[in-house]
Amino acid sequence: GRLDGAGYRRRTPESTLLYRVVAAELDGLRDELAARSPYGTGLPKHVEKDLEAFLKCGILAHGFARVACARCRAEHLVAFSCKGRMCPSCSGRKMSDQASHLADRVLPRCPYRQWVATFPKNIRYHLAADPKLASEALREVTRTIFAFQRRRARKLGARSERAHSNAGVTMVQRFNSALELSLHYHLIVADGVFVRDGLDPDALLLRRTFSVDIFVCARCGGPMRLISVIENQQVAEKILRHLGLPTRAPPRGRSWRAGQQGLDLSDNSGVFDGIDPIPFD
Repeated sequence: GRLDGAGYRRRTPESTLLYRVVAAELDGLRDELAARSPYGTGLPKHVEKDLEAFLKCGILAHGFARVACARCRAEHLVAFSCKGRMCPSCSGRKMSDQASHLADRVLPRCPYRQWVATFPKNIRYHLAADPKLASEALREVTRTIFAFQRRRARKLGARSERAHSNAGVTMVQRFNSALELSLHYHLIVADGVFVRDGLDPDALLLRRTFSVDIFVCARCGGPMRLISVIENQQVAEKILRHLGLPTRAPPRGRSWRAGQQGLDLSDNSGVFDGIDPIPFD
């Protein structure tokens, strides 16, 4: 169905040419292929299942949901959908949802390039019949493209980390424009590599808020990297003592309350410049 100015309106698949052709020819096609097959199998089971589901998609006689308005109590019926790959309505909606999901939640905002990987005719049928072989072929294709991108990045002076440098999405198509069985891959790959900057969330917050980058050397401006994290107090004291820095934290001030000393909040006695006041208990 669709929404227009007058509200929801059910689509009528039974009025389309594709529906009329499938409804008129499916039974005859199934019988003819079964008669020609030496094993009497005819259409593949998954194809027959999708075609039968397509003939039920959007037809109220095969089931529907009732939808009522909470304000005026008006009702309309929403027919069940088949969600099959051969249905133009369901496959179009699925493609739209998938594209929106990839664009909004998966793919980072950067330039992309489409790669199309095809194979010689003598191995296309093997790939189509063997899912494991097709997965291995796709793995080799993506490995080759990613390795090519990393080599280009190194020539340009970028040091990309192998585990986090590439990104892409693959769509597998089983037919070509002539409707021939021809398994091939469409890959949407980021047109470049990602280089980790080594910043943790606190460092990013400092840089974004105060324009302070803790991974840039204050002396020469060169890049700095994290060496270790010291949490043991004895080790920290040794390092601080070696550097001539205080090894103890500043003494804590005694606790105080506003009522004990008669603190008048109307003047500046409660204002502290540069330091945080000790919180009230």
